Amino acid sequence: MFWEGMAHLLAKGETLYPDRDYTLQFELDYTNHGRRIVRQTLVSTDEIRKLTEQREDGKTHTSILWMHGDPEVVDRVVMKNQEHDAEHYAGPMFPLFWVFLPDGRPLHVHLNEGATIERLETDNLYLIKSMRKRVELPLLITVDRDRDWLPRKIVIGDEETVIEVTDFGLDNGRWFPIKGQGSSKKTDDDGQIVRGREQFSFSVSGFQFNTPIDPNDYSIDLGTLHDGVLVSNETTGEEFIVGENQDRTRIYEQFSPDLPLNPRIEGINTEGIDIFRKPQNDSTIRWIALVIVFIVAICVVGAFTWRSRSAVMNR
Repeated sequence: MFWEGMAHLLAKGETLYPDRDYTLQFELDYTNHGRRIVRQTLVSTDEIRKLTEQREDGKTHTSILWMHGDPEVVDRVVMKNQEHDAEHYAGPMFPLFWVFLPDGRPLHVHLNEGATIERLETDNLYLIKSMRKRVELPLLITVDRDRDWLPRKIVIGDEETVIEVTDFGLDNGRWFPIKGQGSSKKTDDDGQIVRGREQFSFSVSGFQFNTPIDPNDYSIDLGTLHDGVLVSNETTGEEFIVGENQDRTRIYEQFSPDLPLNPRIEGINTEGIDIFRKPQNDSTIRWIALVIVFIVAICVVGAFTWRSRSAVMNR
């Protein structure tokens, strides 16, 4: 099967939507140790903009948001504890991802979790009947025994999404989907169509298996970030701005100068955010708060005493 002996996958390509004025480029760096990188970049005639980059090093999940004006400059970093292991992924899903990792799970995990498999009339094809994990929708996966048991067709729900692989490529004796097409529609909770069926296709421009792994690639070095980048840790609740500028507008003025003022400031409120390199810990904050309360109390008592003495002297 595809996942047997597969320790590391690198792949890149693009998803085309004929009805849209842009394409989505993707890059994957996926290991069987729970380490992975997923990047998506929007490319149109007007701009190149990185939509998202997610890195997981086996312990920490890091989301990287990029500047609108410069796709190579980080705007914000959000970190939290990694919730999923190598066999369970939750993040951006695009057609290629659905093919080699349906619903964020390898095929053997589907089977271990209760999916059934049956042979179709065509000798090399088998049908796996599974269910999506986060929503109650059936998931039909047609796999090809002669292509390392990789899916040839994915059907989600009542054909809300259909993905078909049209071509496979080889690397060191291993197959991988390199071209495909499909369509999707969007329905509400009552099953009513809220968006007509949209066509798409995907192509892979390069892929490699089992190249050397550098664990440092799957985290981010905060010391390499520009001053003004906002760093948030959702696990600890800490937030800080890189550098000593105490102002996020500078990084916007330098790398996104064409943005109007309101969008530049919106969502960048620094109130309550520590603007230094390292956030103060909770004990320091509590100590400062106690000092402030103590000073206020002394001022109140002093003012009351002064008024009382003034009232006695004026009698």
